[in-house]
Amino acid sequence: MRSIRSILTLWYTVALTATVLAFGVTITLLERKANLADLDERLRGQTQLVAGLLEAEYRADPRVTEELSDPLTTLLREGIVERLEPVPGWLIVVDSAGRGVYGSAEVRRLTPGAGELLRGRVFAVAPPPGREEQDFNLELDHVSVRFVALRVRSAGPAIVAVAAGTPTRGVELAPGRLIKSLLVVAPLIVVSALLVGFLLSFRALRPVRGMIDELEDITDGRSLHRRLAPGGPEPDELGRLANALNALLARLETSFGALRRASSILAWVCCWRASSARSPIPVRRRRRWCRWKKRCRKSSAPPSWWTRCSRWRAWTKGAWSCTRSRWTSWRCSTRPSKRRRSWARAPV
Repeated sequence: MRSIRSILTLWYTVALTATVLAFGVTITLLERKANLADLDERLRGQTQLVAGLLEAEYRADPRVTEELSDPLTTLLREGIVERLEPVPGWLIVVDSAGRGVYGSAEVRRLTPGAGELLRGRVFAVAPPPGREEQDFNLELDHVSVRFVALRVRSAGPAIVAVAAGTPTRGVELAPGRLIKSLLVVAPLIVVSALLVGFLLSFRALRPVRGMIDELEDITDGRSLHRRLAPGGPEPDELGRLANALNALLARLETSFGALRRASSILAWVCCWRASSARSPIPVRRRRRWCRWKKRCRKSSAPPSWWTRCSRWRAWTKGAWSCTRSRWTSWRCSTRPSKRRRSWARAPV
């Protein structure tokens, strides 16, 4: 059978579980966003460092690149390459022809297709208004890499852009671990939520159970004088309900008392009328009165003044005799003590 306690327990469990899961997802998203922001800041510092190094080398010697035997291949000077080797992570420098004049060890290990994709993306870098860098993600040889590309303007016409990147595997794994932890802890959360919800609903509905028991005892019809526990000077919702039920019981008690008194009076009046109607004297006088009225209706001539007075005197005498006989018969047939007890014991 459905009950308020089970419904409250169920919804408390659902609400607590959903809150914990929403909290975990929110923390995951915020942590991922913060990790990406830190990663972009670090990559931005690397690109600015490399761009500054190239600009300094260009001011020292404008010939920052050197041609090889292959006309399609251009590399940075040996001294610049030696200074760029200690820079960690993925690093690539692109010239004005879209060729990669420098690539770190990670970039050199890429397949030709992935290397071409990276060079084209860095060469076409277009920073948003108000910024010098642009960040983007690339899937290179089944590895997700986060890049920050910087357009270089003061390192000569040969150097166009510099990009630094790092795999996002470390950034993505932390939220994954958090989600796995939440899934492992979810059964414990559900069980604890059920237990706490049941205890809270049991404690919250304890006054309601007391009110139900008290009302079941009052509904027998003989205990309308009983009342529920009042709610106090500043009652809550249950206290207001108890006060309203007490006011209802008070009105019911008053109505039932008035109904009992009216029923007792009506029963006594019926008994008195029945006993007086069965006596012989009122029966004879009633018959005589009916015959007299018939005679009066049969006479067509208007009655005289003396006849009217005689009729009025006869009617007054008859009414007085009837009243006196009824009073005498009632006094003789019923004692006052029994009459009062019959009032009190008359059925409702």
